[in-house]
Amino acid sequence: MFIKIFNLLSILSGLSLLIYSVYSWNDDSENNHITIQILMLSMFLFGGIENVINKQRKMKSMGLLYLAAAIVGALVLMYKY
Repeated sequence: MFIKIFNLLSILSGLSLLIYSVYSWNDDSENNHITIQILMLSMFLFGGIENVINKQRKMKSMGLLYLAAAIVGALVLMYKY
């Protein structure tokens, strides 16, 4: 049940990232970069949680890598802005 919820959230954040990137193609403002990075972090976070909850050992390690990428991205986002 929880795996499907996080799967849906990661797909929705990925689609919203794609749509927002196309919508703001020529916009080079700081708000645009922050929004795109937050959407990317949410996609990594939800995908990582989904894979950590999964029962397969290989998927758990991939989920931990996703979560580590989300944490590094969040630190860069906080440091940069």
